Amino acid sequence: MDVIRWSGGIGMATYADYLIVTVGSGQMDLWVALHPDLSSKPQYYDAILNGLEVFKLWDIGKKNLAGLNPPLPPQPKTDVNPKGVSGGGKLKAAVPAAICAVVVLITACFCVCIICRRKKVAKHSGKTDKKCLTYQTELYKSPSNLCRNFTFHEMQIATSSFDETLLLGRGGFGDVYRGEIDNGTTVAIKRSNPLSLQGVREFQTEIETLSKVRHGHLVSLIGYCQEKNEMILVYEYMARGTLREHLYSTKRPPLPWKERLKICIGAARGLYYLHTGPKETIIHRDVKTANILLDDKCHARNFYPKFQ
Repeated sequence: MDVIRWSGGIGMATYADYLIVTVGSGQMDLWVALHPDLSSKPQYYDAILNGLEVFKLWDIGKKNLAGLNPPLPPQPKTDVNPKGVSGGGKLKAAVPAAICAVVVLITACFCVCIICRRKKVAKHSGKTDKKCLTYQTELYKSPSNLCRNFTFHEMQIATSSFDETLLLGRGGFGDVYRGEIDNGTTVAIKRSNPLSLQGVREFQTEIETLSKVRHGHLVSLIGYCQEKNEMILVYEYMARGTLREHLYSTKRPPLPWKERLKICIGAARGLYYLHTGPKETIIHRDVKTANILLDDKCHARNFYPKFQ
């Protein structure tokens, strides 16, 4: 019997009913062979039977497979508590009860562990949040701290509500604007991008570190603003822009070699100070011409160290 040809294709359900009349009352074997018809040269000539179900219905009176199964003989009665086995029923009842008790105990211990762990995590998280909320106040209460805390309103006034005409550049952290504070002091204001990977902790670490760093060849941090989900840093303004702007695709006059040498020495001194001067060594990790700024006297200043 070619099942594939019969059903009309692979994966097609099919069935067949057969009635077999048997002779005699002894045991009989039924053989079923399902495979492709090789004489017709089918496409799937090597198909193998994957499954088969045979339902047997036995009729005693007519001796064929079209009847119901005979009724089962009654089971012999057994003594629930046979002689010589005292308390057997009680023992059988006690075993499931003991198993249930053990399962309940294990489940209870597991729940207690989960609850204790959640309380511990919540307690630690609460301490961390509280620390983050008070970090800003505790850090800048010291009178010796050189970093200034600006309000977001002051930042809006300084940049004319972050006017695009004052945009100096865009970076991974966010946009940098030219602004004015204290009635005329020009500054560079770096506003974080909501999509930036830098978080609050990295932002606060940058403030804490850079507020303690002062060197003639490093751009100084003047202040910060952390308000209304805003993270803003205020730096010295470098009037002559980046070194890159003077070297590549620029309409500015080329830098004399003497100026270039002075810039290289200044940048090296700034990096040397970062590596050896502060109490904790700072590795810049992003030294390039776009991060070397020039003041109005063409002195090199290193800018944008990366913090983690």
